[in-house]
Amino acid sequence: SNDGNDGEPQTRFVASRAESVMSQEIQRLTNDNQSARFLAVVDPAREGLHSEVIRNLRNAREIQRIVYVSCNPTGSLVRDAGLLCCPPT
Repeated sequence: SNDGNDGEPQTRFVASRAESVMSQEIQRLTNDNQSARFLAVVDPAREGLHSEVIRNLRNAREIQRIVYVSCNPTGSLVRDAGLLCCPPT
């Protein structure tokens, strides 16, 4: 996020299960700065992103870009990319 003081980007690391805290973190950041835009970095376990995380990433208009770090590029990355990039249902 950007603190608005000097234009320098701010970084926040949260050590927790993403499906437990992601929606609250997005809400907290947007409450702090209504015009904020974010970059999300995800590094899921081999089985891929939790369905709640995918839902939050898709619904957060403030997230402009997602960096997906994968140890399973032919499995969970392919599945998750399809879920993240498909048209709304």
